[in-house]
Amino acid sequence: MRDTCGRFHILAFMDDFKCHTSSKKGLKTLTQEIERSAAELGLKLNREKCGMYSRVTEPIEEEETPFLPAVRNGYKYLGIEQLERDINTNYETVKAKAIQTTEQIFKSPLTTPQKAQLFNSTVIPSIIYIMGNLYPDEKRATTLKKCRDLDKEVRKVLVKENIKGKTTSNDHVYLPTNKGGIGLRSIELETEIQMVRKGIYLRSHPEMQAACKNYEALQRGGWRNPLSDHDFVVSKYNCPDVEYTQGKIAKNCKTLKQHIENTFFKQQQEEWAKNMHYGKVFIKEMSSVELPAYSSPLMDSWRFSLLHSTAEEQVHGLGAIPGRRRDCRKGCSQPETAYHVSTACIQEAYNARHDFVVHWVLKSLLTSLGAPEEIRLQFGKASLCVDFLGKRRTEIRAGGKILTEKRLHHNKPLTSLYTSTILRK
Repeated sequence: MRDTCGRFHILAFMDDFKCHTSSKKGLKTLTQEIERSAAELGLKLNREKCGMYSRVTEPIEEEETPFLPAVRNGYKYLGIEQLERDINTNYETVKAKAIQTTEQIFKSPLTTPQKAQLFNSTVIPSIIYIMGNLYPDEKRATTLKKCRDLDKEVRKVLVKENIKGKTTSNDHVYLPTNKGGIGLRSIELETEIQMVRKGIYLRSHPEMQAACKNYEALQRGGWRNPLSDHDFVVSKYNCPDVEYTQGKIAKNCKTLKQHIENTFFKQQQEEWAKNMHYGKVFIKEMSSVELPAYSSPLMDSWRFSLLHSTAEEQVHGLGAIPGRRRDCRKGCSQPETAYHVSTACIQEAYNARHDFVVHWVLKSLLTSLGAPEEIRLQFGKASLCVDFLGKRRTEIRAGGKILTEKRLHHNKPLTSLYTSTILRK
């Protein structure tokens, strides 16, 4: 960005130039100078990709031929549609492209961690480039709300593609996999981090001092600009103070980015623990928990989703789904509910795992309570009705209905253990 003797203002990045001047004559002079300089490098100005815009429409003489086409509805500079301000079509365009790409990624046969990594490295940067550099005529809160809406649209894709359960927590979506989450990056968070990066660069780089002074004047007048966005995010996350010097730009960006991410993850963990018992237990035991299956190439997305849903106790009973009531597919003539499938169905194929667990519970009880050797439990058997005097007087009932003074759930416990004064289920 350069001012040339106060007459021209030139903004350039690579081969993209934006020139400001007070008259058409001055713009024509700039165009000729750029063409001359480009010719020295063997380059030529592509007039089809060039244009001029003026707030005031000047009359064109009949004999005069415009040296550049006039811009009416907008022009694209560095990938962003602009006029006097960034125009609203930028958001609609990036939203449509981002959701389309997101659907393609999460429909792919990749594992969930691979999909998350691909989303983070492709979709997120393209969105953040637009949302983090966009300054239409709207408040900062509106921009961040649009980011939250994009996050919501992405979560809808996750539910549609069976990456996330419909009723599972949203908080674990943005937590890293080593913290029990899916590992997706939040669009709102990444936009805020981009706002901080821009503010650091403006306040630290010597070539940005003139622009920084202009932004400070706008900030004092209450106008939104990159510096006001930077200050808002720094205040929101209570970031530490940094020294704005050119030599510390990269270090400051890294320091504040880590601080913002850690604060965000802490907030997500607190919400997860408050809303889900699994989240509370996981966070409490996180230092001793390992999740090697998350990174396994054999971990299909539906298995990954089922594990999360099961852990958060969000796998609902079959009979609880409206319009989903039907008889057991094994021919029991009983309603196929979650309880029936897991516990009550007499078919061996359904009860194999349940019976195996109950069998080892009974075997452990007999051993720990000192049951006589003649009381033997056939391997795989999950029913038992015995009385014995071992370490104490004991009665065990498993696999059948029992009558008690206090009605037990379904009146059909997995195992009932009587000691001298205690009934345990």
